[in-house]
Amino acid sequence: AVLVELAYQIDPADEPAFYQAMQAMRGVRLRDGAFRWSLYQDLVRPGEVEVGDARKQGKDDVQRCGIGHGGLSG
Repeated sequence: AVLVELAYQIDPADEPAFYQAMQAMRGVRLRDGAFRWSLYQDLVRPGEVEVGDARKQGKDDVQRCGIGHGGLSG
């Protein structure tokens, strides 16, 4: 399994819209192969949010990231 984790720094005034957009993204990530999706708010650092999903790693995932081609390409 592979864990994909992203951290965002958002303006507290934008939190409601951000959370709404991330809930829509949850469905996309689950549809595209994630078997778990989570959204975490850092209580110590206001405005810092982490999004993580876990998925099985397959050959297509390695090539899509460019790992199979000698480096990360996106």
